[in-house]
Amino acid sequence: MGDGLDTKAVRTRQRILASAAREFAARGFDGTSLRQVAAGADLTLGSLYFHFATKADLVAEVLRDAVDFALARVDQAISELPSEAGTAEALSAAVRAHLLEMAGDRRAAAGQYRLAAQRALNVPEQRYLSMRADRTARPRPHVDDQPLGSG
Repeated sequence: MGDGLDTKAVRTRQRILASAAREFAARGFDGTSLRQVAAGADLTLGSLYFHFATKADLVAEVLRDAVDFALARVDQAISELPSEAGTAEALSAAVRAHLLEMAGDRRAAAGQYRLAAQRALNVPEQRYLSMRADRTARPRPHVDDQPLGSG
């Protein structure tokens, strides 16, 4: 596992994700082609397909990376708070829920909203976060059933 091929594959995948993030940010999902992403990563289209079978797979991974990065930053910021900062756990859970919801993981987001509600220190926050959990857990007809990039 520790040979140079693994390292090269990881670096190539990171170049693809960086290029895709730039292209999706600049052109949107529908305006971005895999050929543009490959060119931005200095790869052939075939090399890109080795790592990602579809544009939907690629955008999902870009979003996962963005959420993971944001969550790591939140964790770092919270770890740097003084120990008497009692609302840090509730804030952390609320931010995680929001990011998970943005990434499309509504079930996990609802769970994080519920956790944040349990940790909230006042009743208005508890009510808001509980309401958000309930709302996030409900299916959204005509939205949840659409394929990525169709609307």
